[in-house]
Amino acid sequence: MTERGHAAGGSASVPPRRARAVDSDAQGRGWTALALRAGALLQRLTDWALVVTVGGQFAVLVLQVFTRYVLNRPIGWSEEVALHLFIWMTFLGAAYGTRLRSHPRVAVVEAWERGALPWLVPFQKAVAVVFLVGLGGAGAALAVANQSILSPNAEISQLFLYGAAPVGALLMLVEMCMPAAPPAPAGAAR
Repeated sequence: MTERGHAAGGSASVPPRRARAVDSDAQGRGWTALALRAGALLQRLTDWALVVTVGGQFAVLVLQVFTRYVLNRPIGWSEEVALHLFIWMTFLGAAYGTRLRSHPRVAVVEAWERGALPWLVPFQKAVAVVFLVGLGGAGAALAVANQSILSPNAEISQLFLYGAAPVGALLMLVEMCMPAAPPAPAGAAR
């Protein structure tokens, strides 16, 4: 062995310690890339679920108006289905808003974030995480406790209704961990 730790006449490869560090760096980049791809897939699924809830809400309400005022025979389940879709739309939309960082903020807080109080952003995120974990836990407990209760007309389990809170909270937590979506170019439609 030479003083560099290589066998005499061997190749001048990276020493074993350095090789492990390079491998762990490559593995870290691999996990980061995997997490970003999984996050992008979750974002696409959230977008499509939001489209389905908005479209379903529209279809159910049009059907409700048509059967009530044209056929004069209202459907009993349409209001309950519209309510369930509205609640899911609210939580999916909140996750979408979290991704775009478009939730309302107080102008004073934004000014503080830019320099006067640099600790405010991590504090604000910590409060949001505590709130979302609490919302998700309470929503999951409520969903499980009421899973055997069915809505009167549509006979949909309340697990579906109350399950929107933990799913929405989890999606918002994931969106908080993802990089912010780039801002739309000036004049571009959102």
